[in-house]
Amino acid sequence: MHSKAATLEDDILVANRPKRSRQGVSRILEAVIAAVILLATFSASAVMIQSSNIKVLQERGDLDRLAYNVLNTVIESGVIDKPQTDPTTVKNILLANLPSTIYYNFTVFNCVSTPTGMISVQPDPILNNINNLSYPASFASASEISSVSTMFTSLSGQTRQLRLQLARAGE
Repeated sequence: MHSKAATLEDDILVANRPKRSRQGVSRILEAVIAAVILLATFSASAVMIQSSNIKVLQERGDLDRLAYNVLNTVIESGVIDKPQTDPTTVKNILLANLPSTIYYNFTVFNCVSTPTGMISVQPDPILNNINNLSYPASFASASEISSVSTMFTSLSGQTRQLRLQLARAGE
């Protein structure tokens, strides 16, 4: 009886062997198909990610932050509060706080009340277009330009608008 049982077990093992080898082949095929799907997904996502130009957006944000920081420095220096501010003093503050690879144009506008009650914004005759532009087309040739402005009320009560335009040189 023991030999009959052993023969029966051998027959069962032999009968199951092709089924197991087919399962192994199907597992390998499943793994290969899964790898191909993952590779295709990563390739497609890489193409979609490269199409957006994040660098330009980041540069613009950096220029905006830099411009606001420099405007704040100019205001905190107190040079804008003075009635007769020397443009050279403002230019020196700008040069000290901006990298040499940045073009700038700084303008102060005076806010004046008209007889009709309207507010008129006029460029300051002294602090108008303070810049480091070697030629006027410097801004036109830049890939990114940032223009920020802020309102400022001096200690004497005069309201002014400060505008700073920045551009990266050589782009």
